[in-house]
Amino acid sequence: LAVMASTASARGMDQPCYSGDLMIRHGKIHENKCCWNGRMLSGDRVAKCQNKPSNPNDCFAPRQKKEIKHGEIMGKNCCWQGIFLSKAKCETQVSHPDNCYAAKLGKEIKHGEQTPKFCCWYGQWLHKDKCENIKARVSHPDNCYAPKVKKEIMHGEIGPLGNSCCWYGKWVSKSNCS
Repeated sequence: LAVMASTASARGMDQPCYSGDLMIRHGKIHENKCCWNGRMLSGDRVAKCQNKPSNPNDCFAPRQKKEIKHGEIMGKNCCWQGIFLSKAKCETQVSHPDNCYAAKLGKEIKHGEQTPKFCCWYGQWLHKDKCENIKARVSHPDNCYAPKVKKEIMHGEIGPLGNSCCWYGKWVSKSNCS
């Protein structure tokens, strides 16, 4: 049993608790106690089992005892992909996911555009030199570059490893290409 529990925790699985011969799953409540990673919690700590949001991208605000949706602002914070961040993260929405928001300039930067030091590449800020290198390697923005084989892959083609394909300039799972 100890080997199973250590293997489960090594895989990142939540460990169950035991009450006599009864196994209680992680996050479940039994006799006013909460099973949390192999330990039974009581008192105020039972709230851990009750405070799980219904969607992993949402957050739970324990003081307000309510679920906050992804992108929703609450006080000085906002819920972003399951964690609370500064509300500026939610206030700086862009019109397209491939675009970036330049806080210092106070404006949206489109994919491929540059600021003095950085460029926006598919929604992420890269050093401006990296964007210039990527642009130079593909003949069309819908194509992708495969660095391992140093080759341009056309839109809709399967990549060199066979597990992804180029779809409008992004590598996606080959099941998404049709």
